[in-house]
Amino acid sequence: MSTSVGEIRINLSAGTSQFVQDLERAKAKVHEFGAHATSEHKAAAAAGKLLEGQMFNNTRAMDSFLISTLKLGPIVQAAFPVLGALAFAGVIVETGKKVYEFFERLKEAPEKMAAAFRALNEPLKLANDELRLTGDRLDQEIAKLEGKRQNNLAIALDEARVMMDKLSASSDKAFDNI
Repeated sequence: MSTSVGEIRINLSAGTSQFVQDLERAKAKVHEFGAHATSEHKAAAAAGKLLEGQMFNNTRAMDSFLISTLKLGPIVQAAFPVLGALAFAGVIVETGKKVYEFFERLKEAPEKMAAAFRALNEPLKLANDELRLTGDRLDQEIAKLEGKRQNNLAIALDEARVMMDKLSASSDKAFDNI
């Protein structure tokens, strides 16, 4: 079952002066019908967006309100070159900001990479220094067994290296926590 929303009747008599007038009236009626349907559609869409919480993302409804209700179409049309230039300037400024931020982040990249590699290398360095200390202690024990001179200075230096590695790791961890 269909429902009738509106009806347009057009009666034309070709070849008469009445034809032009009838055609103009028909054109005006069609335009009026289309404008009315469009404004209802825009109103419904604006209400839907408002209900969805998209109040500030509703430029079509704002355009329609400015043009249809406030009749600001000619004023906005006359001011369009200025508004367009302002909008273009805004786009240029935003692009400039993004380019500047990109290059600033690019400047910070080597420092971040160095910190990341330092964090990877610290445990390896500590493990190497501990292995060197263990090796020097084994060499000292072997020298004892063979009755040779012992190298206590090498063990003291290796212990100092291990302690410095641990201190460095601890200070880096404290700095990261801060």
